Parts: sequence; C-alpha cells; structure tokens
Amino acid sequence: MDTDLRFALFSNTLRRSNELKECCQTYGPYDYLGEVQNLINAMSDDVHAINRNLLIAPNIATGDWHPEDVWNTGFVDQFSANLAYLAVENYPADNCFAQFGVGTPVDPQTVFPNFLNHDAGKNIIKKYLNSTAYVQTKGKKLLMFETNTASCGGFGGISDVFGAALWGLDYGLQMAYSNFSGALMHVGGQNVFYNPFTSPPTNESTFHGWSVGPIYYSALIMAETLGASNGSQVLDLNANGASLYTPAYAIYEGGNPVRVALFNFITDPSGASDLTVSIAIGGGDTGQQGATPAQVKVK
Repeated sequence: MDTDLRFALFSNTLRRSNELKECCQTYGPYDYLGEVQNLINAMSDDVHAINRNLLIAPNIATGDWHPEDVWNTGFVDQFSANLAYLAVENYPADNCFAQFGVGTPVDPQTVFPNFLNHDAGKNIIKKYLNSTAYVQTKGKKLLMFETNTASCGGFGGISDVFGAALWGLDYGLQMAYSNFSGALMHVGGQNVFYNPFTSPPTNESTFHGWSVGPIYYSALIMAETLGASNGSQVLDLNANGASLYTPAYAIYEGGNPVRVALFNFITDPSGASDLTVSIAIGGGDTGQQGATPAQVKVK
C-alpha cells in the first residue's frame, strides 16, 4: 500500500510506446520485445544519450493484449536497467462514435450511474492486481500512464460535471490502495470534455481565462489526502458494510493513521441519505486499545 501516487506529468522520462495493442495478426509481444531491444541498442550507441534508464513501458492498452503477455517474454528482467517505470493504460469507456463515427453509440446519461459508485474504480483496477504484485517482486513501480473517464475525449454530461470529480478521486485512491505508484489523467484540446483545465483559443487568456474541469479538483483533493510525506499508505476500509455509495479510505504515515477520506455518491435533497461517521483508532485486531480522536480537522 505504499504509494507516492500523484496525478502528474512525467517530464524526465520517455514513453516507449503508446496504447500498445495487437496491430496485426503477425505482430506479437516478442516482436515488441525485439523493438525495445533495438531502441536500447541505439540509445547505448549514442554518445549524447546521458540518461539510459528513463524508459516507461510497455503502456499496454488492455484489450487484445494484456500486461502478462509482455511480462511473460522476460521483458522486465531483460530491460530492468533501462526501465524507470512499468506502465499500463486504460479507460473505462469510450465516446469514439460521437467523435469519430467508429465503435458503438453511447448515451452518456444512461451510463452515468456506472461512474457514481465504489465499484467504478475497482472494476478498472482488478485486471491489474496481478501486475501490481508482479512488479513489486521486480523492484519496480507501476503507473497508470493514461486514463480518464472515457477515451476519445470523454462524455459531455459525465466528464465535465461534479460526479466526475468524485469518480476521479475514488479511482485515484483505489489505484493507490492497489499499489499503483502514479497516474496520468489525460488532457486533450478544446473539444475534449475531460480536461482538468482548458486554455482559451489563441492569446485570449488575459481576458477570457482558463476553464477548470472536475478532474482538476480530484487532483487537488488527492494531493491533500495523501499529504506531503511521499510515504503515505492507503487502505480501503470497506466502510459501511462495503457500501457502494459511501466508501472510505484511511491514510497512514509511518504506520500511523493520519487522515480519512469519506465519500457519499448519493444526491438526496431530503437528507435521508446524509452520511454520519464515527471514527475510532485501534481496537479490533490492531493490538491497540480502541479510542476516538479528541478532535479532527475537516477539509
């Protein structure tokens, strides 16, 4: 559960591939292995290549290929000295039909509820749990190196509303809990719904200003939740009987609980779904005496 997960740009590293997947029937994981070897050979021959251990790979966009297809080639052992991070990429949905006329049409309001519960992030992550365990045995860190609400720019009415901020934060904490070490929330142009921020056209920023999207707030709260120690540990508490709609996470530093992140995905003007929380430290199987904090700071 150790993590230094941030929504970030990895500016001092080099992505070896993007959304790697099966391009044709004759190209397979061992072909990719050979291409990476050719790249590393070229880097080794370049006297101006000062840093040769900055690669991020294989950036699998899980579909026809899975991360295990690459791990099984001996990829990590063969290129360990050159790999700064291992990485995958995934989007939970796509809006490619609306944007480019390919794929299947999707009604955003029909699928919006899929983003508004605790299973949304867990369902993305579960196919990578084997990989997060594997990379730790190799002394490496795994990144979710491209992700967001939906590929092809996201959905209007999902990616640009408050629910996406809740989704992004829960998803981010679930990645941290599952031993991802970083995530890059994809940013596009002005026609993209999921941007954390979007610039105005040309040089109008002095009077039109930048617009801010929901994922920006996910990133801000994620930073507050993890803190500045760069050694936080994240635990999914399976709170409230493992509720889909009111999950909670505990944040530890140095083995000590320091923060709690609480969610309520339910919108209910009547107040019947308001969440009341009691926080206790210790007790149970912890070996410590149970106690309630004398005070808490709410953000």
